[in-house]
Amino acid sequence: VELKGHTHSVTSVAFAQDGSRVVSGSYDMTVRIWNATTGEVEAELTGHTNLVMSVAFTQDGSRVVSGSYDNTVRIWNTVTGKSQLMTTTTITLPDASVVHNAGNGDFRISYPEQPTLSIHAPLSISDDHQWIVGALHDCWIPSHNRDFNSLSFSGDRVCFGCDSGHVIIFDMKAAP
Repeated sequence: VELKGHTHSVTSVAFAQDGSRVVSGSYDMTVRIWNATTGEVEAELTGHTNLVMSVAFTQDGSRVVSGSYDNTVRIWNTVTGKSQLMTTTTITLPDASVVHNAGNGDFRISYPEQPTLSIHAPLSISDDHQWIVGALHDCWIPSHNRDFNSLSFSGDRVCFGCDSGHVIIFDMKAAP
């Protein structure tokens, strides 16, 4: 599924916890919420005055957090589309998601019920940073979509934020 709407490079993408929606941030200074099945835009969130560099859903999907080169972190209500500027270092949201503001438009969001991720497979990067070698499953990206800046997984799907301004959702079960 190819999601079109941003007018510049997509810098960050994230699936909602249930996989039903995708949020994207772009150099066009907007945040968009997409229906991951139909590809329709559910909301275009405006308010940042510079590039949007990072986005994430809260654990229950009721809010989206975005960080921008305008040195702000915004917390958006996904129903009303209204945002509040984050003015404190840490805020706990009603769903227990915790947003940590780095103060320069960067943020980290943590979910108390989320387990720690660990990978138990060999993985190595060459000294010249040109090769990654590992014993995991590989996903080959078609050449016209290889200029991507961000990706997010949800089950068997992966979502890419591309330089073209498009968001691509790829179903890995359908891959050859």
